[in-house]
Amino acid sequence: MANQHSALHGHARKGKESPEYKSWMSMKHRCNSKSGNNYKSYASRGITVCEKWMKFEGFLEDMGRRPIGMTLDRIDVNGNYCKENCRWATVEQQMSNQRNSQFFECFGKTQTIPQWAREFRIDKETLRRRIVAGVPPEIALSAKPRPGYRREKLKTHKIESAMLDSEAMGADA
Repeated sequence: MANQHSALHGHARKGKESPEYKSWMSMKHRCNSKSGNNYKSYASRGITVCEKWMKFEGFLEDMGRRPIGMTLDRIDVNGNYCKENCRWATVEQQMSNQRNSQFFECFGKTQTIPQWAREFRIDKETLRRRIVAGVPPEIALSAKPRPGYRREKLKTHKIESAMLDSEAMGADA
């Protein structure tokens, strides 16, 4: 029966499973297996696979071919595996879409700390420390670390005073 089933869709030939088939099998295992490392993160939290996707053909119909470099991602990390909540995503998208992702808003948009750090070319740990210390996002993103300091210790008042000083210098010129 299993060989007959794989012959129908051609994605599960012995030793040559397609990327889509591997993603589908992994998804089902995460949600249906009570053994293994994934139980706590998926099955025990009530994350399920929709009925249509219990068959590979239904999954493939909704998701299509997996683009190179992409993996299966749930848009709402607390939601189930279904057409409305899944996409093929890059590793970067996946890393920004986790239960422990920290988002903050600045300049009219919301992103994770790693996304902001990449955009502003700031070390993500430096940015994380600034945000945790209560530095306003606009200042945390624009303040440059002092040369020679490997472990930057920022205080909001130091950054704000440096920003005010530079603004005052610009106004005098």
